[in-house]
Formats: sequence, structure tokens, C-alpha cells
Amino acid sequence: VARAMKIPDEVRRHPVGDGRTPIGAPGSWPRTLVIVPTYNEAANLKRLVARIREACPFDLCVVDDGSPDGTGQLADRLAADPANRMVVLHRAGRSGRGGAILAGLRYGLANDHEGCVEMDADLSHLPEQVPELVAGLAEAGAVIGSRYEEGSRITGWPLRRRLFSRFANRFARSLLRVPGVSDYSNGFRAYGRPACSVIVESELRETGYAALAEWIVAIHRAGLSVRSIPIRFTDRTEGRSKTDMSEIVATFRAVIRLWLALRRGAARREMRP
Repeated sequence: VARAMKIPDEVRRHPVGDGRTPIGAPGSWPRTLVIVPTYNEAANLKRLVARIREACPFDLCVVDDGSPDGTGQLADRLAADPANRMVVLHRAGRSGRGGAILAGLRYGLANDHEGCVEMDADLSHLPEQVPELVAGLAEAGAVIGSRYEEGSRITGWPLRRRLFSRFANRFARSLLRVPGVSDYSNGFRAYGRPACSVIVESELRETGYAALAEWIVAIHRAGLSVRSIPIRFTDRTEGRSKTDMSEIVATFRAVIRLWLALRRGAARREMRP
């Protein structure tokens, strides 16, 4: 069972997802690292950092995959301001969102953070809801910001994308059946330190968006609980989405592979005397 994180009591006064959660004094929260993977996000990064600094007292780690638009250099300039409490990790080239988050998790574990949050750089994940994710770690090993919990809201998506996302998540839920998970494909999450260790130390295969489902299965199989909270998801207004058809196909393949692995594991347990 995961050791619960100590969370400021005032956070519990408001319903999750209402956007009014007070952040408390900087010293009252567990040491937490917000990890943001970037590739060509120069148009969004400065606004994102400013909103994170206003919304929560957590450290920030930007992991840039050699963005040709200068995102990495902009991140370095922002990190030069101590008030931003920010570090930048530079990777040689674009090699997947999952790999970028893994680099951030390793940094967080090596620097004694009690928990980590992952979020996108395009402002589709609201920095103002980061404290709500972290607050959820008082009761679970990992917390997913879900677009499909009661009270959630999606803004800016065309109907085609809404329908496809719902289908993909119903497909994953029907096969993987991890308790407490309603959104397998959203990368707005908080992990307690035990869950971070599970992800980093497990022999995992996926490096792109497919890693999101794989990590949840690994956390569940390690005996840690997962819960979902409703979020407000707003489609990006600047830059281009990095999700392409190859990522979508890889995610469906990963879900099927994980389902087969879970079935084999269940069969082996049933065969034991």
C-alpha cells in the first residue's frame, strides 16, 4: 500500500474540479515536481510557466526533445530566473513523450521529490488544477485527470475527435479494467513516489503516448491504487498536436498487448496449486 502524502487540510474544502482550490503556503505541500515534455512549444511555454508559478508552489522540470523552434533555448532563459523554480533537461532528439516523462521521473526520484505530476505544454491541461491532482495522492498511489468523469468538460474539440477519444477509452476500459481509471489516454496525472519508482524500475516497452496505458497497468499490478478526478480540458490554440496516426495505432496495439499479458498472468495464477 502506498504511503499517503501529507496534503494541506484546506484543499479538501472544495469539490474536485471546481478550479478554486487554494494552494496553501509553499512549505505546507510535499515536495512535488511538475514534468512538462516539449517539442516545438515556444508559442506556449512562457505562458505555461507563468501560470504554473501562479497556480502552485511546486518545482518544474521541462524536458525538451531538441525542438527546432527554439523551445529548449527559451526554457533555459526561463530557468535562469530563480523565481521559476525550474530545471531543463535536453534530449538529443524527438524520441517519444513517454521517454521524456521517464527522464523527468528519474530526475524527481534522484532529487528527493515525494511526488511527480505530468502535463502537456499546450495549455490543454490547466495548471490551476495541478494542486487538485496532488491532493488526490493523499488517498491513492496515482491520480488521473479524467475527461470522462462526472463534472469534467472538454472545450474546443470537434465532434469527430470527441467520438474517437471516447471509443478509444471505452476500448481500453473494456480490456484492461483497472479500477478507478476512466481515461487511459490523458497525460495529466500525479504519481506518488512509490508509483514513480514502479514506472522507472519496470521493464516497460512503450515510449510514446501508448506508455500512458502501460504505466497505469504497471502501477495497478504493483498493488497501488489509482483514482480519477474530473478536469476541464481545453484544446490547444497555439502550435500543432504531436499525436499522429502512428501514435494512435501504437496505442491500440499496446492495449491489446497489455490485455493479453494480463490474461496470461491470470491463467498462470489459476494453474497454481
